[in-house]
Amino acid sequence: MFRGSERLRNLLMLTPFVSYLRFTLSQIEVWTLISHIFSSILKENPNIDRIIALNKKGFLYNPWILIKFLVRHMGIGFDLSFDCSR
Repeated sequence: MFRGSERLRNLLMLTPFVSYLRFTLSQIEVWTLISHIFSSILKENPNIDRIIALNKKGFLYNPWILIKFLVRHMGIGFDLSFDCSR
C-alpha cells in the first residue's frame, strides 16, 4: 500500500476521534501534529485548536522530539497525548 494513502486513512480516522474528544471533554484544547502535506485537510475542522504542520525533514520521524522541545523551550505542557497512527 502506498504510504501516503495509509496516512490519509489515519487522518480520516482522526476526525471522528477528535470530534468525540471535543464532545466528551468540551474544555480541552486539541492540537494536532501532522505532515504539512495533509495539514490543509484539517484547517477548517472546528474541533482542532492548533495544527502543527511539519515538513518530512522536520520532527515528523520522531514526534516525541518535538513534544520535548515544546515542553522544554516554549513552556507548553500537555496533560495527555494520543498517537493516532497505526
